[in-house]
Formats: sequence, C-alpha cells, structure tokens
Amino acid sequence: DSDTFGSVLACTKFYWLDTLGNVLKRKIYSEPEIGYSPGHAGSLKLSVDKKSMFLVGAIQSETPLNADELFYRFDLEGNVLAKKTYGGSNFEIFYNSIQTTKNDFYLIGSTRKYGNRQDDDGHVVKVDSSGNIKWEKRIGGTEFDIGYMVDKIDNRRILTSSFSDNFKIIGNA
Repeated sequence: DSDTFGSVLACTKFYWLDTLGNVLKRKIYSEPEIGYSPGHAGSLKLSVDKKSMFLVGAIQSETPLNADELFYRFDLEGNVLAKKTYGGSNFEIFYNSIQTTKNDFYLIGSTRKYGNRQDDDGHVVKVDSSGNIKWEKRIGGTEFDIGYMVDKIDNRRILTSSFSDNFKIIGNA
C-alpha cells in the first residue's frame, strides 16, 4: 500500500489490527520539514499503564549518513505527547527501550557523537516521560559497538546486550 503525504519522502504508519489481522484503523505520522520517517529502525511499545505508546529510533537529517536518536511518546490514538531528538553531526540511533514503573525510560542504541566518525559506540540513555535526559553512558570498547537490547532486572540494575567487533580470542580455541 502506498500513500502520498505532501512532499514527504517517508512516513511512519500506525496500524491498529484485530486478532485476525484485519486493519481497524491507520494513522500516518511524518516530519515534513525534514522529509524522513521518525522511527526508522527502532521499536514501538505500549506503556506500562497501557495508556500510551512510545517509539524510539532515528530521524534522518538532510545530510547523507547523518541521523539523530529519537524518543516519541503517543497516546493510544497516535497523537504526540512528547518528542525529543538527541545527537550531534554524526549518525545516532536508538534500537530498543524499556519503561520503568516510575515512568522513566531506558533507551539503547549507538552513537558517533564521542568524536570517532567511523566507529559506533553503544549508547544507553535514561529519560523521563517527556524525554529529558537523566543520564547517559557510552558502552563498548575502542572499535565498533552497537547496543541492541535493554531490560530491567530489578530497581537497581538493567541488562543490555550489544554487538561488537572489538573482540579477540586469546589462547587455544
């Protein structure tokens, strides 16, 4: 299915389906001033209280190979409640997220904002429900690292998993 949405090159579509896969409702969301899809390569999840949904991913800039990490929160009808983008002049993207019971969110992805344009660093960010940063951490080594998954273990710990090519086998295999 295709849509024309002004001069926009891409958009994010929300589909509400019944349990048999029938489309009940569809909503298109776009960023016409930028022309690229919010939510590129990210994830959409329902909030803990099941009253809103949140989307993480990247929004591509007009400069080739540059994108900013994004966090959007929507009501269940697809209307924007909060919208934040993060990043610098390089490529940054969030791949996954989890919400806490205190309405904070842990976001995970990759960034090049720490100065190395060639190698990604894993990036974990904690934000409030409006997307304001509470803290952020760079994870990984000196080579290519991407954070893909994040989950909460308990009130004091989170677990992340990443891809890395910063790996050496020492000794006999």
